[in-house]
Amino acid sequence: MENFTDPYQHPDPIDKQPVSKPPLHPGRLKDLYFAPSRFFAADNLDWAPYYRIAAWLIGISGAIDRIDKNLMRADLGDPRPGQEMMTESWFGFWSIVLLSGILGGYLIWLVGGWWYRVRLIWSGALQADKRAARLVYIYAALVGALPNLLIVVIASLLFENYAAYWASDEVWSSLLIIFPFWGIVVSYKGAMTTFEVRKGRAQWWFLWFPICLYIVFFGVVAAMYALL
Repeated sequence: MENFTDPYQHPDPIDKQPVSKPPLHPGRLKDLYFAPSRFFAADNLDWAPYYRIAAWLIGISGAIDRIDKNLMRADLGDPRPGQEMMTESWFGFWSIVLLSGILGGYLIWLVGGWWYRVRLIWSGALQADKRAARLVYIYAALVGALPNLLIVVIASLLFENYAAYWASDEVWSSLLIIFPFWGIVVSYKGAMTTFEVRKGRAQWWFLWFPICLYIVFFGVVAAMYALL
């Protein structure tokens, strides 16, 4: 296993700070959301099994997002068969998303981490370590995944099934739109803290480019619903 603090494999612009608390400790998660530079300055992001658990949680959140997309398609008149077993039973729902999260998390680790490193290279970090890039990406992506999971856990206690939750159109669930944008900021902070990048290029590839993509995506979805 590569050493996350090896200076020959991982050129850091700042010294890594020794931290005894694991990355998923509540205090560390508080730093991830409110002081991301301090979170990424720690020397223990490579602790197992925490980064694997983080990838799994992101995979679960991704599986929930795919169910949401299928429900959107159904709302727009293009339903997908087989959705009932996931949306009309919490047992079926959680069974599917928990298992899907294993494969989804692994793919996110591979593909998402690869794309994160490509953007680092384009931002000037030509020697960015592959494993370090994946670790920073995974914890940054956790910013958007955890609130999504928390909302659905609460919904499973309040609603009969996921279909009922989806149809409820609760205002508080719409607050989730904030966290993907904040996750972009955290991702940028992780790149600036952990790698030797050029600030201007990093701002484009880790801030403005992803924000533009999100705005286009949400705009298209809003326009499609407005046409109903």
